[in-house]
Amino acid sequence: QLAALRFVRACVGAKDDFYNRYLVKNGSLGPALRLLAPPDAAPAVEGRPPRLHPGDSLVTSAVAELAEFVRAENVKSLVAHLVEVHGDALRRSPLHRPLLEGLETRHAQNRDVLERASRGLPATEDQRMTSAQLERQRRIATEDQDEAYFDDDEDDDDSGTSFNENISAWDVSSVT
Repeated sequence: QLAALRFVRACVGAKDDFYNRYLVKNGSLGPALRLLAPPDAAPAVEGRPPRLHPGDSLVTSAVAELAEFVRAENVKSLVAHLVEVHGDALRRSPLHRPLLEGLETRHAQNRDVLERASRGLPATEDQRMTSAQLERQRRIATEDQDEAYFDDDEDDDDSGTSFNENISAWDVSSVT
């Protein structure tokens, strides 16, 4: 189960719309999110071990981390899918209600941005950029400042002569 979750997490982490559409279209997140539901809410399947208790295993933690990643990185199609289709599975788990509330908040923000755009109103700068984009922008600005330090053409030697010219001009006969 964990290997499958790691694969889905890698697909979501690639931030490729093709993968996201595929996950939504085929309902690939459903089985993973059902792991978050309490054992009494899920029907028992004959021949299988009992369900995991939410929060008691690495698998349920990995599912919660996947949902939190989708919220934090604002993967719009997956945020909408998780809230609209799988919101009930998250509501049934008392441990994961804050996660659902965060996803619902992000979903409402995304809808607000779409409504503002459809009415022709400009979105605010913070709403247009995800947290990853803002971090990338800060990092690039810092790198530019660091590179500007090295781009200065001020040398310690103001004479304009090169090192080789200085050596050849140096009187070697006075050294002996």
